[in-house]
Amino acid sequence: MHYSEELNGDRVWMNMHNKTHSEIIKWIDVLRTQQGDNSSTRLRKYQYTDYPSIQGPWTPFTFKNPALNTAQLPSQTFGANDRLPMTATEQLRLMFEAQKLGKNEELKTAE
Repeated sequence: MHYSEELNGDRVWMNMHNKTHSEIIKWIDVLRTQQGDNSSTRLRKYQYTDYPSIQGPWTPFTFKNPALNTAQLPSQTFGANDRLPMTATEQLRLMFEAQKLGKNEELKTAE
């Protein structure tokens, strides 16, 4: 176990168990030369724009339906898969059912 204390009072603990001599030397050199705790700093991105978004960065919830905030989940409304088109098997099944019944009206689908 290696323990180091930085000038600002932060403490760093590192487990050295099952590490080779060269790995230990490399890690101690990293601890010796680093400037503070870099784990909480944002990594620099190479993209740049003169006109940043005033709405903030994109998140997976950016274009979600706001009704999801108050919905009781699981829900039939939000659980339905409406993104996939009807399959050929489903279309053939509907045609067969319509032919068998002799009706041209719309049948219930699995969607």
